[in-house]
Amino acid sequence: MNQTTRQTLSEQIIVFRRQEGKTVAVLLFLGLVGLVLPIVPGLAFLALAFLLLFPRQGDDILRRIKASLKL
Repeated sequence: MNQTTRQTLSEQIIVFRRQEGKTVAVLLFLGLVGLVLPIVPGLAFLALAFLLLFPRQGDDILRRIKASLKL
């Protein structure tokens, strides 16, 4: 791997992190609005924000849900 590829990859990671933060903020906002308004699925948006913020814990939770539902 040459230096150009590494810089490009690191730049892509920085851009992704910035976009991820904005996405989490929007999902949290929609989730909180959804807890008040019955039309918007608030828990779904909060769950998506949680999965983006804490991917390892999210995988564990999804695994537990699948095991309890026997999927």
